[in-house]
Amino acid sequence: MVLLSDTYERLAPLDGWVRTEMLPRLPSTALTVIAGRNPPDPAWRADSAWGDLLRMFSLRNLSPVESPEYLQAIEVEPSLHKQILHVTHGHPLGLSMLGGRGASGRRCGHRAAAAGPGQGPS
Repeated sequence: MVLLSDTYERLAPLDGWVRTEMLPRLPSTALTVIAGRNPPDPAWRADSAWGDLLRMFSLRNLSPVESPEYLQAIEVEPSLHKQILHVTHGHPLGLSMLGGRGASGRRCGHRAAAAGPGQGPS
């Protein structure tokens, strides 16, 4: 079982309940991933029950080496890498949006990236 929660900051009013009631009731084999814009409440680190289980990661922009590797991995036309990197500065969401595929399966955003900042379609 995997439980994924994104935008966890919206659940801040329920954080204590999630930590002390909901998650402890899950099977011991369950993996829980909580992602949000804010670091976890200090109560997570202070609670000895979570000490060995809690792992925190801060996600940053991809490095100048990682960014083109990512674009290559998602099969973005190499001629577009420079423009996409210039626009996104390695921001993972930006890289994904400009380099990824839309829901229709077609490439999206390449004209905007190729045009440069402020010159693509609005």
